[in-house]
Amino acid sequence: MATSAAAPPLCTWLVSACMSVSYEKHHTDPKRLSPWTKRRKFVSKCISRGGGDADFVSNLLTNGSGIQSSCLAFEKCKEYNHSEGLFALVGSQTAWTRKQRSINRPAAISVSGDTVAVRPADGVTTEKKQLTKQRRVVVTGVGVVTPIGDEVDVFYNNLLEGVSGISEIEAFDCAQFPTKIAGEIKSFSTDGWVSPKLSKRADKFTLYLLTAGKKALADAGITEEVLGKLDKRRCGVIVGSALGGMRTFQDGIEALRVSYKKINPFGIPFATTNIGSALLAMDLGWMGPNYSISSACATSNFCILSAAHHIITGESDVMLCGGSDAAILPIGLGGFVACGALSKRNGEPTKASRPWDIVLHPTSIFFMVTILLFILQNQFPDLWFQIPFFPPGSPQNPSSHPLLFSGEFPHRVCDTLISYGVYLAVNYIIQNRDGFVIGDGAGVLLLEDLEHAKRRGAKIYAEFLGGSYTCDAYHLTEHHPDGSGLVLCIEKALAQSGVAKEDVNYVNAYGSSTPRADLKEYRALIHCFGKNPELRVNSTKSMTGHLLGASGAVEAVATVKAIQTGWVHPNINLENPDEGMDMNVLVGIKKEPLDIKVALSNSFGFGGHNSSILFAPYKCI
Repeated sequence: MATSAAAPPLCTWLVSACMSVSYEKHHTDPKRLSPWTKRRKFVSKCISRGGGDADFVSNLLTNGSGIQSSCLAFEKCKEYNHSEGLFALVGSQTAWTRKQRSINRPAAISVSGDTVAVRPADGVTTEKKQLTKQRRVVVTGVGVVTPIGDEVDVFYNNLLEGVSGISEIEAFDCAQFPTKIAGEIKSFSTDGWVSPKLSKRADKFTLYLLTAGKKALADAGITEEVLGKLDKRRCGVIVGSALGGMRTFQDGIEALRVSYKKINPFGIPFATTNIGSALLAMDLGWMGPNYSISSACATSNFCILSAAHHIITGESDVMLCGGSDAAILPIGLGGFVACGALSKRNGEPTKASRPWDIVLHPTSIFFMVTILLFILQNQFPDLWFQIPFFPPGSPQNPSSHPLLFSGEFPHRVCDTLISYGVYLAVNYIIQNRDGFVIGDGAGVLLLEDLEHAKRRGAKIYAEFLGGSYTCDAYHLTEHHPDGSGLVLCIEKALAQSGVAKEDVNYVNAYGSSTPRADLKEYRALIHCFGKNPELRVNSTKSMTGHLLGASGAVEAVATVKAIQTGWVHPNINLENPDEGMDMNVLVGIKKEPLDIKVALSNSFGFGGHNSSILFAPYKCI
C-alpha cells in the first residue's frame, strides 16, 4: 500500500516538469526564471537524455503499462545514483519545502516486476528483518484487592485454608432484593497507593485497579529508582472492566433528577472502563500501549492476552494487565437479580457459592417424603388406619376422611399431585446450586519480557505460555448446548502455546456455581483432558464469589501462586458432587499438593465470550 501510494506524486511531478519545458523555452524570459523552475527544467533534461521533450511525454502517455509503469521503468541517471536524493541532482544546499520533501519521500516501489529503490529516511532500514526467536513472557509481579484479602500472600493463604469472603451486604439496604449476599470488600484503604484527592473523586473500580496495579509493581521490585531507569516508551497498561464506574454513573442519574447542573464534571471520564488504565499510566509516566478491553466476565483474560502480545511482538518490555469491577450497588444487584443469575441462599452466605455441588435441601426432603406417603396411601389404603399419630375419630385422623383416604381415591388427582411433588422436589434440588454470588475486586499482573526481567534481577513467578479466545455465537447468556465454543477455545489455546494436552495437570476453572454453566465447562475439560490421570480442577469463585471483569485476573494470580507454592486451593462446599462429576478430577474441600507442569485458567462471559490462558513454571532454556 505504501509503495503504490508513493508512485503517483513522483510520476505527476515528472510529467508536469517535462510538459512545462517547451512552454518555458518559448514563452519565458530566462532572466525571470525562478530557482524552482530552473531545477525542474534541469531534471527534465536529465530524464529525457535520449530524445526530445515531446517524445518523452508521448512515451509516458502511450506506454502499455500506463503512466505509472512508464515513470518507474526509466533508467536512473548517474547523478541520482551518487546523490542524497532526487533534489540533490541540482546541487541545492537549501532547506527543502514541504512539497519537495513529500516528492522525495523514501519508498521501495515495485510495479510490473520492476523495482526502483528510493533512499530511505535516516534511521530506517529497508533490509529484511532477520528472523529471531520469539520473546518469552514471564510474570514478575501480582497485586489483588479481593473479599478475602488485598495482600497477595494473605489472599492465597485464605484460599488454601478455605476462607469464604461471602457475607451479607452492608453497603446499602438490600431488603427489597431477593438476594442479600455478596463478596463484599469490608475494609479497603488507598493510603500510600492513591492520592487523597483522587480517592474522593474516583469510582471504586478505579481505586481498586490503581491499588492493585501499584501493589503489583511493588511486588515486582520496581521501586522509584528502578522505575526511573525503565524506558517508559516501552511500558504499557491494559486493565479492563466489565461494567466500569457504575457508582459514578448511578450518582449522575440521581443528580440529573434534580438538574443537569448538579452532574459531576468528572462523571463521564470516571465512568468509562479505560479511565483506570489511563490514570495508572499518567501516574507512572508509561507511554506504551494503553487501553482497556471489556468482554464481560472474560475481560481480564482478554487484557492479559493482549498485553502479552505487545511484549512478544517486541513493542513493549513491561505491561501491567488485568481487570477491576465494583458492582455491589442497587443497580448492579438489581440488574443481575433481574437476569435470574444470582444465588438466593441468604441464610447461609458462606455456602452459597458451590461450583459442581448438589445437595438435598430440607425442603426437597419434605417434598420427597410427601411423594412417598401419597404413593403408599394409593397402593396400601389400609396402612393409614395404623398410623398412631392421631386417635381414631379425630378430625386429623385419615380414617375420618374416607372419600380422600380410601381405595377409591381418584387416581388422576393422585397422579397429578405426585407429579407436582416430583417437579417441586427436582426443582428445589437443582436450584440448590442456584446461581453465582456477585463480588467486588481487582487483579493486576506485571508481565515482562524474560530478558528484560533477567537484566534487572526480577523474581519470576511463572512463565506465560499463551492462550486464545473464541465466541459461542449462540446465546446472550448461555453456552452452546454441546460446549463446542469452550472446547474450541481450550484447544486453540493449547495449539497457540505449543502445549500438549497431557502436560496440563491443573485447571483453575471458571466454575461460577450456576446450574448449567458448571456442567458444560466440566464436560469440555473432560473432553480435552479426560485421559490425564493427574488433572486437578478447582474454582476460586467458591470463596471469592464472582468478581465479574476482575475474576480472570484474580484467578490468574491464584494460578501463578499455585505454581509458586506447589499447593492448589480447595473447592469449598463441594460436599455432594453433581451427577457425572469425578472427584478424582475435582479438588475436594481440602487443599492439595500438586507439582504443576502446565496450568490453564478459564474465563467466560455474557455474549458467548470464551478465553483460556496458560502458565507454567519458569525454566531456563
